[in-house]
Amino acid sequence: MTQHATQGEGTALTIPPSLVGVWKARAVEDATGDAEPVDVEIEFGADRIVRLTGPRDEHGEPYFTGRGEWSQDPATEGLFRFALRHPLPGPVPGEARAELDGAFLHGRGFLAKGHTYCHYEDGTVTGPSVITVEGADVSTPVVVLHRWTTSPERQNAVADTLLDAWRRTPAPASPRALTVFVSTNGDTVFGYEQWSSSAELRDFERLGRQAVEGDGAVEGAERSPALVAVPYRSRTVDAGPAGSSATPGCVVITTFGFGSAENARAWADAITVAETAQPEPTPGLLARHFLISGAAADGGVQVLNCSEWSGEDAHRAFLENPVVTPEWQRVEEFTSGITHGPGRRCVPRGTLPTD
Repeated sequence: MTQHATQGEGTALTIPPSLVGVWKARAVEDATGDAEPVDVEIEFGADRIVRLTGPRDEHGEPYFTGRGEWSQDPATEGLFRFALRHPLPGPVPGEARAELDGAFLHGRGFLAKGHTYCHYEDGTVTGPSVITVEGADVSTPVVVLHRWTTSPERQNAVADTLLDAWRRTPAPASPRALTVFVSTNGDTVFGYEQWSSSAELRDFERLGRQAVEGDGAVEGAERSPALVAVPYRSRTVDAGPAGSSATPGCVVITTFGFGSAENARAWADAITVAETAQPEPTPGLLARHFLISGAAADGGVQVLNCSEWSGEDAHRAFLENPVVTPEWQRVEEFTSGITHGPGRRCVPRGTLPTD
């Protein structure tokens, strides 16, 4: 999906440091003073689950994997805490349990320190040993969706104002893709920014958002809070010879609220399975993309569902003539756990090159 974004109205968007994403890290667990560092991979999920992949052997397989939880207090920006458990490497069965406190380093990485205890199957516990973990962002893509509500008479003017602001103002960083969409019913303007990493986005929020957006006021439009999300899964439907993809005539942008990231992912998985299991592809569907927001204060998350269609009529026909299969019935079972956000059929008003 060749999507991108805008800027807008109201107070400038401020995004506190976020752990959500995958980090390459170097860990040193030192009980004796001469420990060697090991390279690990840590994924902090929007569901507040942290997953650890240990150092890898000569075949690329990790010696161990771990799991835990993480938290971040909004009142202490840049600080966080996480706990991990993983099997002990080597012949003696047991489990390592670590708790660490961390802080961001200039928005590009983090440093965390804590203690590890080793719990063995015979009931023996050793420790604590001091553990230090230094992480570097590995460029998990981030999307920012902005939304302005307006009138059919003002819609194009609002979209053009947003595009012009980006063109006029040199910013210290630019998204890798930026598009302004207008809804076909005339009441909405969407901005879709795609960033290569959360670190780049954080730098832009700190140094560039105000320069691009000014005071954020857009005449004749009401701005909704921005949605920051990370890609979860995408599916492209081949159209034409040699798998060539058709140009979408309509992009449908919709948000859905869930009580947990686990349910959000399960719903996205269910739709993907249902579409691939159909006897025939959905007529006019070209691609579908699911993105998941960071956890909200109440523990819930939002899913951004962006689908590409050959045209409005194809999407309308999909809604009016639902496919009846066991897989789609499974999707329907999620209905009671979903909060539907506003959805709109859209076309791009403008795309800015960011090279």
